[in-house]
Amino acid sequence: RRRRGAAGARAHRSSARRVHIARPAPRRRGQGNLLVRVDTSGERGEAEPALLDFGWTVELSEARRLAYCKLVSATAEMDAVAMASATRELGFATNQQERPERDIAFWAYYLRDTGSRETQRAEMDAFLAERKAERRADVAAGQSTRRVVRVPDDFMFFLRTIGLLRGLATALDARVPYLELLCMYARRSLLRHQLNLPPVGPALTPQPAL
Repeated sequence: RRRRGAAGARAHRSSARRVHIARPAPRRRGQGNLLVRVDTSGERGEAEPALLDFGWTVELSEARRLAYCKLVSATAEMDAVAMASATRELGFATNQQERPERDIAFWAYYLRDTGSRETQRAEMDAFLAERKAERRADVAAGQSTRRVVRVPDDFMFFLRTIGLLRGLATALDARVPYLELLCMYARRSLLRHQLNLPPVGPALTPQPAL
C-alpha cells in the first residue's frame, strides 16, 4: 500500500510540475499510456509511474500558466476575490460571476484528496446533492440556475489531466493530497514570477515506449 501511495504521489507531482512550472505537458494521457514500474534492485521496491506514449504536447503561454497557478492557489486559500480574478484571466465564465464562492466549491471538490472508489463515490454524491440544493434555492429566489457560458480550450485539457491522474490513484487505492501537491508548485511558480526569476525548465523527460 505504501508503494501505491508513493506511485500516486509521484504521478501527481510530475503533472503538477509540468502544468505549473514547466509549461510543455503531454496531451494524450490515457489509461493505456500509464505504467507503474517497481524498482526491485533495492529493499524498498519503490514504485514509479511512467508515461508510455508521450503523444502530442500543448504549451501554455506564460500568462495562462500563471493564471492556472492563481486558480489553484485561490482554491487552497478559499479566496473568492483571487478566484474571480483567475477565472477571468483564463476566460472561464458562468452566468453567476458574482458568486465566485461557487467556483471555489467546485475546485475544492475537483482537487480533493484521492482515495478508494467508495470514498470518491460518496464525495461525488455529496457534492452533487449540494449543487442540487443550490439550484433549488436559485429557483425559489427567482434566479437563473448556475451554468457555464464560456470555457477555453486548454481548460478541458486541464480537467482531463486531473481526472486521469485521479483515476490512476483510485486504481492504486492511494490517498494523495492533490490540492496540496498542486499548490506547492503553483505558489513556487508565482513567487518566481513576483521575484522576476525565469521559469524553471522541465525536470522530467518523456519515458521511451517499451
